[in-house]
Amino acid sequence: MAHGLIFMPILYYGKTDTGSVRDNNQDSFFAGKIDCNTEEDVFLAVVCDGMGGAVGGSFASKLAADTFTKELTSGMKNIIEENLSIDSCEVLLSYAARCANSAVYEASLNDPSLRGMGTTLVAMLVFRHNVYAVNIGDSRFYCIGEDGICKISRDHSYVQTLVDQGKISEEEAKVHPNKNVIMRAVGTESEVKPDFFKVLPDRKTFLLCSDGLSNFVSDEEIEKTVRESETLSDAVDSLIEKANAAGGGDNITAVLVKA
Repeated sequence: MAHGLIFMPILYYGKTDTGSVRDNNQDSFFAGKIDCNTEEDVFLAVVCDGMGGAVGGSFASKLAADTFTKELTSGMKNIIEENLSIDSCEVLLSYAARCANSAVYEASLNDPSLRGMGTTLVAMLVFRHNVYAVNIGDSRFYCIGEDGICKISRDHSYVQTLVDQGKISEEEAKVHPNKNVIMRAVGTESEVKPDFFKVLPDRKTFLLCSDGLSNFVSDEEIEKTVRESETLSDAVDSLIEKANAAGGGDNITAVLVKA
């Protein structure tokens, strides 16, 4: 699945791939202009990486992405119609993420076959020349600018905790046997705390991706690929090809945005 489009001032392209090892794809994503019944452009991109088996993981990621997008769209209509401060976007993004958490958690309680399912969620919103982001789990939000690539989000993972405590290095974290164990996810508990970020676009490029990309392609190679590609679609296709060439051991999703 892939899609991309241009509308002023946003250029984007997103794609998901099963990878070389998995039999099914548990990732979900959305990218595009959301309909807020206004002439103002509001752009949203969401990437979710599900867990909990073939059925549960796919269900969780799609439900989270759909719920988040629905609540975000409804909330943005209110912000615009009531002329609220753009600072309200932080509250809205966190609220939409918690709604996604509740939807997945309640679904898991109501269906025994879905017990234990969950998903990551990383999203970015572009509104009035500002970029906002929210993150739960270890899917990532990168900024690629003139000064290089920067990982804006922080992984909610076991190995990141070890890095923060000074017990292992960033390099050791990349090959740690428990690098895929996450400490915070959407839908595994009744409540979850999302991380919020705000950055100025300043003609930068942004990447949202699941760990099927970041675990198999280094940050340096991601930056190099994006810079050397003629189009965003070429860059995303190349990144997915590189992840598969490196083993493709997980589902791979990437959404590249130029704001």
